[in-house]
Amino acid sequence: VTGYSREEAVGRNPRILKSGRHNDTFYKTMWNTLLAGRVWYGHIVNRKKNGDLYEEEVSISPVLDTKGIITNFVAVKRDVTEEIQLEQQLRQAQKMESIGTLAGGIAHDFNNILFPIIGYTEMTLDDLPEDSLGQRNLQEVLRAANRAQELIQQILTFSRSEEQEKKPLRIHLIVKEALKLLQSTLPSTIEIIQDIAPCPPVLAEPTRIHQIVMNLCTNAFHAMETGGQLVVRLDESLVEPDDLHLNFGLQRETGVRLTVKDTGSGIDRFTLNRIFEPYFTTKAQGKGTGMGLAMVHGIIKSYGGGIKVDSTPDRGTTFTIYFPQIETGETHLDVQEHFISEPANEHILVVDDEVAIVGMIRQMLERIGYHITTRSSSVEALAAFRAQPHRYDLLITDQTMPHLTGRELARQVMAIRPDMPVILCTGFSDIVTEEDAKQIGIREYLLKPIISRQMATAIRRALGKDRERVPQAKVDMM
Repeated sequence: VTGYSREEAVGRNPRILKSGRHNDTFYKTMWNTLLAGRVWYGHIVNRKKNGDLYEEEVSISPVLDTKGIITNFVAVKRDVTEEIQLEQQLRQAQKMESIGTLAGGIAHDFNNILFPIIGYTEMTLDDLPEDSLGQRNLQEVLRAANRAQELIQQILTFSRSEEQEKKPLRIHLIVKEALKLLQSTLPSTIEIIQDIAPCPPVLAEPTRIHQIVMNLCTNAFHAMETGGQLVVRLDESLVEPDDLHLNFGLQRETGVRLTVKDTGSGIDRFTLNRIFEPYFTTKAQGKGTGMGLAMVHGIIKSYGGGIKVDSTPDRGTTFTIYFPQIETGETHLDVQEHFISEPANEHILVVDDEVAIVGMIRQMLERIGYHITTRSSSVEALAAFRAQPHRYDLLITDQTMPHLTGRELARQVMAIRPDMPVILCTGFSDIVTEEDAKQIGIREYLLKPIISRQMATAIRRALGKDRERVPQAKVDMM
């Protein structure tokens, strides 16, 4: 276990194993127990001959002669390093799961607050004279709301909410693009060394891969502000699941490996156990929110990948990300074009239990020519639809509502009228994903807060009237 041979160990004091991880009080307590003739039980972190640390479960007993005088000590030890690491990984996984659930709930409520703020601000902007003081002030309100929206989207990423469709993707081009952007922003004192090899495709989203690279490299920069080397590698590698700091279902197989290594200040043991917690940061105020690595954690977890972190204080840090590769499939760099067609006076049923939201959506859609009926109760909305199922051309519903969720409302509505188009909106839901929604026939899935242009575009797609492009109307009030 220790790496010492019998010849090297016999005759030497056991302090050759001392790790420096225990203070004087720890050893004083142990010796007080032993010299009193009692057995001492505990855990000790020791150091092997090669310098590696290991943890032992120890029982030390004093050996007494016939006169009751201590003559020797017998220690029974068991190496529990692996068990301790597994326990720490389990506790970390449970803690991250709990934080993710909490973050998702906060994101849901906050998005419901942001939605009417953004919607009413957009509409009021359109009513004010160009370049007026009121319009300039509201533009600042809108910018602040958009920044809040970006922060919530980071929380949603951490909470495993997937905003985009994952597709087979060869990520080396995205990694190169991110590094090209970084080269123009990092100081000349930091040398970027890149070794990017074309790799098999992974099931991913381009923006998420870009976020991972940018976050890891930005953290590396902050760790070596006085200068150093930033090494970024992408290759195909054999995955050892037991060797991962966090493993999200990755099995022993070949995967696509992204390595980001710096020569910076490193991370101590205490901090290393907390780096993936949201809002935990060692950076000075104004230099980071503490969401970067939490977001990386959320993305990798949603991909079923793995993370390994190696760090030594004052010697640098290496992050290794493993992506599960897929065997076949076309690769994509998805670029969507959004446009808005002129409405055709359709009648839309809008359902949300937040009164401020239904009022705001009514104003937003009536401005561009739709007829709107609103309900703040999904049960009342279903009753209204049953009474006149052919009165409405489209249903827009929130997901999280009492008594009857948006998904269940959509099912019952489509059971009455199978051709009824439905748009499902949600601030956050781990119950229904976009894929789940599409499987039951829901045509559009939108994450709150929704700007007016997104809503109008989704309506035209849901109604099947998105073939013709027209000039952007007042719907886009950004």
